[in-house]
Amino acid sequence: MANTAITGLTANTAPLAGDLAVMVDDPGGTPLSQKITFANLFTTETPINIGANTLTATGTHTGPSGTWDSGGFDLAASDSYAIAGTDVLTATVLGTAVVTSSLTTVGALDSGSITSGFGTIDTGASSITTTGALAAGVTTITGALLSNADDGGAIGASGTGWSDLFLASGAVINFNAGDVTLTHGSNLLTVAGGAFNMGANTLYVNDTANVNMTVGVTINQGASDDEGVALKSSDVGHAATNLTEADTFGVLKKVEPTAGGLQLAGYKDGDGVAGRAIELLGVLDEAAGDTTKTTAAIGNISLFAALESGNALGVMGADENLAVISNNGTARFIFDAEGSAHADVEWVAFDAYDDLAVISGLEAAMLDQNVDRELYEETGIVGRDSWHVENGKLRAMVNTNKLAMLHHGALMQIGQRLEALEQRM
Repeated sequence: MANTAITGLTANTAPLAGDLAVMVDDPGGTPLSQKITFANLFTTETPINIGANTLTATGTHTGPSGTWDSGGFDLAASDSYAIAGTDVLTATVLGTAVVTSSLTTVGALDSGSITSGFGTIDTGASSITTTGALAAGVTTITGALLSNADDGGAIGASGTGWSDLFLASGAVINFNAGDVTLTHGSNLLTVAGGAFNMGANTLYVNDTANVNMTVGVTINQGASDDEGVALKSSDVGHAATNLTEADTFGVLKKVEPTAGGLQLAGYKDGDGVAGRAIELLGVLDEAAGDTTKTTAAIGNISLFAALESGNALGVMGADENLAVISNNGTARFIFDAEGSAHADVEWVAFDAYDDLAVISGLEAAMLDQNVDRELYEETGIVGRDSWHVENGKLRAMVNTNKLAMLHHGALMQIGQRLEALEQRM
């Protein structure tokens, strides 16, 4: 065949694997003309270096590892794409050597994991949805952490509860869209919208146990000597503010700082009647009250006085005071262990009256025998305006102390008359 320039040869646009091409081996050293098949050319393990040039596919080139055309590489399922000898891409896996990527759109990620050091995952306004568990270290949320629906899930579960809950100042725990709220203030928690039910349990204030209580409230004041329980009302506004706050109407506190004792104090302003700062009310749900008139008698309101004896109750001793009624610390009435009553009184002598006649007249007046009652109110023996009829009988408030003084005066008058009579005899 005559010599022909390469440019004059007929182009083969579809070379086969067995077609031959001329090549020069070691052109810079000892050149040697050789032949190579296209199959060997594209399956050799020696990489083709195109330098800083562009390799462009103008058709579809098919090889054992896939195809290459203007749309890119199409790797076979069993092969990979490598950079610097390291696989970075197979048919289904992005290689572990890829440490940085900018994926703007991906399909579903069905398996695998995002390991530590990955960086920030920014989903923008999109949601992250999972039906499984979300395991994380410290999770920072700049907006609200919401359930997928009202009453849609719990925070924590039995056996895997949270250790602590930290809320900022002024935080609100809101139940059922404001039905009941628990609001934090400065050193204060406020319950609003409903009641706080402890159930059949014990509420402890500054204490942890009370073997003598099953259900109730235990308050331990420690070394504090001020009010243990204070009852308040916005309707009350008294002036005894050196003793308690103006809207306090009832207080329980210690009597003595280091010894104890219970003081029950009632405070009342001037908007009502002039009395009843403390009122004891006993309501008995029985057919009738006790009528016993012995030492075993009980009353609808009963007062008990006792001494400690052997870690239990014991009787008061001889001449010991059971109860004392005082006027701001000055004893006026004393009731002792023998049943004696003592009164701190100013003695009244009815010298201007015939004591025997006054006694006879008082009996007639109490029997409603048309006797002038004014005399007995003036002398203070009967309370002014206390006369009244009850169950068809006249009654009145009688001052028993003055009545005893009247009897004493009557006895003295009788004694004087007897003495005079004896002298005349």
